[in-house]
Amino acid sequence: MCTLVMFRDDYAGSPCKLFQESKHIPTSDSSILPWLYYEEGDAQTVLSRKKITTKYSMDPSSKANRLNLTVIRFTPEGRMKGISAASGSFLQLCPGSWTSLDKGLRFGAWYRRSCTVPAHQLVQMRDTEFLDLYLEYWEGGQSLLYAIPVLVLDLKLRGKSPNKGTDRAQWQLTRRFFLIDKVGGMMFKSNSKVSDTPTVIRYVQSCTLRVKVRGHEGEGQIYPPLLVLKYGEITQEEIETNAEVPFAFSVEYEMENSMSHAIEVSVGVLSALAVIWSGVQTWSSSRRCGRVGIDHVTLGKLFIFACGNLANVFFLVVACASFHTFMFYKGQSVVQVLLPSHRQEQLVRSYAISAFSLKVTHVEC
Repeated sequence: MCTLVMFRDDYAGSPCKLFQESKHIPTSDSSILPWLYYEEGDAQTVLSRKKITTKYSMDPSSKANRLNLTVIRFTPEGRMKGISAASGSFLQLCPGSWTSLDKGLRFGAWYRRSCTVPAHQLVQMRDTEFLDLYLEYWEGGQSLLYAIPVLVLDLKLRGKSPNKGTDRAQWQLTRRFFLIDKVGGMMFKSNSKVSDTPTVIRYVQSCTLRVKVRGHEGEGQIYPPLLVLKYGEITQEEIETNAEVPFAFSVEYEMENSMSHAIEVSVGVLSALAVIWSGVQTWSSSRRCGRVGIDHVTLGKLFIFACGNLANVFFLVVACASFHTFMFYKGQSVVQVLLPSHRQEQLVRSYAISAFSLKVTHVEC
């Protein structure tokens, strides 16, 4: 029940509040309670642990070239249904071949797939079941399981939504989740019987698996992955009209030695040198023309020279970053360089557009 209400504890009779209070009652047997929460404010510590010792590789022939997930499934009543390996298609609601969907778990490769699914198909696709997700890794030739924390963006604690911010210290990590809920929306009839069809069905609208790769101190190793979930709702009217509902699944990678930082530092340093060189060029040009003071013509030439030099700087930095990523990413077996993230692509695109605009201004003037 606590998982079905998105871990809310801000109303009277909340099952989450009862669950938390039961762990402090001396007579309650807390050993039989499931693991639902991490400690409050413990997200930064949980996501920075270095217990996963497997060195992942991008070599297709290596067994460590993909993320091996294991899932434990539970019925809505809390009974365990079974434990099994989870392929790349398990966390996805989009239709497609097993091969194309399983590519999402290939290590080091960004993956994104989005689609719209008819409401009837989504309702019939999965049964309601609770899930605990684990990462399988090897240590000393022995297979081990590491619990993957879950960040539910819809979670509310004491009336607030701590997981929607970027401050990890405020995040509340959880363990158990579901992909589709066809139980919580059931209504009771006047004769105390449950209705045949739910009035509202909740489902995972967005599912993102974030993996942070360790730097040079632990080449090929990763920090604990993080599963980020955002839920959506399908009303009974949408089910009757078979409306299209959106879904998105992605796997994102990040690394400590970020390319964005290197680009920004390079652009900052070289831009300062470019402005200084533009001043030298302006002074030299004014001296040849016999100008002693600073006038509008001198300032105009400074602007034109600065546009040309800054365009060269932006283009040089973007070209070097792109060439470095292309050469090293294709040739590596142990991860040293990751493909650019969406933010990094936007950054490179912005500098490329700026370089083109500044160069056009320089040529036209």
